[in-house]
Amino acid sequence: MRNAFFDERAHVAHWLSIDPTLPWQLEALLAETPLQPLRELANVDSPPEEVLERMSALDVLEALAREPGAEDAAEGVLARIVRRSLPEGLDEAVKRNLVVEMMEAEEALCRVNLRLCADLLGAVARAPLRSKLAVAALRGMIDAGVDAEDARRLLAGVGGTFGTPRLGLH
Repeated sequence: MRNAFFDERAHVAHWLSIDPTLPWQLEALLAETPLQPLRELANVDSPPEEVLERMSALDVLEALAREPGAEDAAEGVLARIVRRSLPEGLDEAVKRNLVVEMMEAEEALCRVNLRLCADLLGAVARAPLRSKLAVAALRGMIDAGVDAEDARRLLAGVGGTFGTPRLGLH
């Protein structure tokens, strides 16, 4: 839910006036944050601080992707998150949480750049991951005002498949 009294654009512009390298700093934060807290996520009532930082970084990147002058950098960072490969031997809980981050990044991209969102989805080689990202893309497109059936057709054209009854997408 958005705060009606918070001017996100002014806030983001202020952040960028202080440090125009913010998109890359957020990318570095996501790359450097230890993954151990992600492993522990299933065993806690509230996420560890590192996890909250990672999710906040994704939210800020989406806001930056709407800001003139920062949109290309922020979209690039979000796209690299979607395209990242998961290292072999990762704990399953860590892998699941990294996939959720990829889904959040894909959803954010769909709200700000539909073409890039669809192109990224079409480039995902692994069908199980592509299916998860397609659900995120669909949510993002609907949030962006795209008709649900139009979004499904567009995503089906790039290999998106759906099948999650919780979202009512059948």
